[in-house]
Amino acid sequence: MIATEADVPLIVELALEAHKGSAWEAFAEPDAESIAQTVRSMIEQDDMAVFVCDRGVLMLARFPVWFNQAVPVASEVFFYATKGGDALLREGRRWAGGLMTLSRHDKTDPRLEKLYQRAGFVPIEHTFIGRA
Repeated sequence: MIATEADVPLIVELALEAHKGSAWEAFAEPDAESIAQTVRSMIEQDDMAVFVCDRGVLMLARFPVWFNQAVPVASEVFFYATKGGDALLREGRRWAGGLMTLSRHDKTDPRLEKLYQRAGFVPIEHTFIGRA
């Protein structure tokens, strides 16, 4: 379930699929090579992880909470699954070793919020985006 170089084409395909109709669509076009470079970079980093299954991917970056260096938090970089989301979350939580943040975009399927809540996650903040 930990991604390897062999998984990069599938992850690129899933990322491009996820981008269609997403909240990000209005702000940036996806670039397959950029996605592949990001995935490869994350696979090589000790403080980043990419989990993959045949119809899903979870990418996490881990760092200390800014106000308490003793508390690690793994933050979602990208999460998309049409199948296997529960298993990806379980693996991500094992790897995180502390707190874990996940996103729900305004155009996200409402079932995702239910999945997060069933897994014990609670809403904590809402993100805004704008052009600088």
